[in-house]
Amino acid sequence: MSQYLVRRANVLVLVVPLVFLSVIGVVSWERLNASRDAREWSQHSYAVLSTMKDLAIALRDAERGQRGYLLTGRDEYLGPYHAARDRLGLLQGEPRS
Repeated sequence: MSQYLVRRANVLVLVVPLVFLSVIGVVSWERLNASRDAREWSQHSYAVLSTMKDLAIALRDAERGQRGYLLTGRDEYLGPYHAARDRLGLLQGEPRS
């Protein structure tokens, strides 16, 4: 009977730390994946904000060129307007010809 208890104690001494380490490994892996996902979303958010800033600049340039043409009637204002309009199309993901 004492050999049985010693054997059972030896098994517990080996199994309990293995289970404990396995749980720590699984939790660590999950946290690593969550951290990676958060970083990817953060980078995506910065990219969206940057594109929004570029869209605002292109929109402002298009409005400025259009306003200059409407006020003066000079075709030289249409060049910046067309360039900004094309840039807006590209930034929106709709390439224009």
